[in-house]
Amino acid sequence: GDFNKQEEKVIELLKKKNIPYTIAKKDSHYQVGKFELISLNSTWDSENDSSIVFLMKIKDYQFLLMGDSGAEVEEKIIQEYQLDQIDFLKVGHHGSKTSTSSKLLSRVKPQIALISVGQNNRYHHPSNETIEKLKEFQVSTFLTSLHGSIQLNFDKNVTFLLNPP
Repeated sequence: GDFNKQEEKVIELLKKKNIPYTIAKKDSHYQVGKFELISLNSTWDSENDSSIVFLMKIKDYQFLLMGDSGAEVEEKIIQEYQLDQIDFLKVGHHGSKTSTSSKLLSRVKPQIALISVGQNNRYHHPSNETIEKLKEFQVSTFLTSLHGSIQLNFDKNVTFLLNPP
């Protein structure tokens, strides 16, 4: 799709600094290190649903990073990809009520959910509905608004370092 002003600024900066980049295109498959692009559809009605979704593997752990995607994108991903056991789920769209459907949670069965959200944000994210769904599926949940930056270390076991805001 078309680039918004912020994306155009990033591309200008990449060019200025001679940093190589690739523009992801619809119906293409990308493997970038341990990241696999699993959703790219510029025909969604909203910019949020057009955001990139990644599957990442580190050691024996799988991460699903949902960008700002909502339930409609989740449905497509469930249909098109084998995502039976995700260890870490980066919740889509800051935990809004339009993301993290029960269908997604029952399919990927995450152990831990990470929600990137600012304190006292004007949208009141994450939604109580999303938090309740995560509790219902017994998913340990960490929010940047409460726990600050979240660092995962991969030694023999995964360890968390939380840096409260």
